[in-house]
Amino acid sequence: MSKLDDLIKELCPDLPAVYLSDRQGRQAVWNIENLPSDENKFYTYVLICENGCLYKGFTNNLKARFKRHCDGDGAEYTKKYKPLGVVYFESFDTEKEAVEREKYFKSGCGREWLKGKISEVIYERNK
Repeated sequence: MSKLDDLIKELCPDLPAVYLSDRQGRQAVWNIENLPSDENKFYTYVLICENGCLYKGFTNNLKARFKRHCDGDGAEYTKKYKPLGVVYFESFDTEKEAVEREKYFKSGCGREWLKGKISEVIYERNK
């Protein structure tokens, strides 16, 4: 099992991912069909990347935005460190709320809260 597989198993044991071969080894790609695409909502999301770090962002179409990240057309960070999957997201009625939540996720307190929340979500899924 690769280091990447170990990371996914540890952080997201039931992540519905499909493994594809590429030049750099194995890469997990989230089944984007399971992601919401309601453009009347705004989403703050958290990706896990191949280096084990969490990337935080916001969008009005989570499905399309994640696809852009996977296709190398997203943020500079996700061009360098490929996203493996969406480990957490929240929906909001306004862009302002989503931006405020993203800022919180990027703060020290927000990072700690996210670690706990992601662990809780994974635990609940595996009950």
